[in-house]
Amino acid sequence: MIGIHTIFSADAEPLIEWVPPSDVWELNIQVDIGDEGPGADEFQFQLMSLAMFLSKLEVHGTLAPGRAVIMKRYSYGDLVATVERIIAKCESGSWERTARRLDWYFGWEFSNYDGKQ
Repeated sequence: MIGIHTIFSADAEPLIEWVPPSDVWELNIQVDIGDEGPGADEFQFQLMSLAMFLSKLEVHGTLAPGRAVIMKRYSYGDLVATVERIIAKCESGSWERTARRLDWYFGWEFSNYDGKQ
């Protein structure tokens, strides 16, 4: 079964105890995802408050927030549950296919790797 090995942000450690400084916040998140056992691949995404998203929308008028998760209020439990739901939605018969599907939501460390030397 594929799942989260670790989830963290260098901007907010420990993430489980982090309290946003205001309603307008944004974090870079890294999540290591893999099957049971050692080893996992790294995925990254932006986590932001709805207020931050609306602030950016006000400035830019249009947004295409790929690889972003937007939360009304920060909750570590909700963050983990969201990532787990996305993993379940993307899980397929092979790790390669699963990782490529996850790459739509989270930037996969090997997304541009083609295996050719």
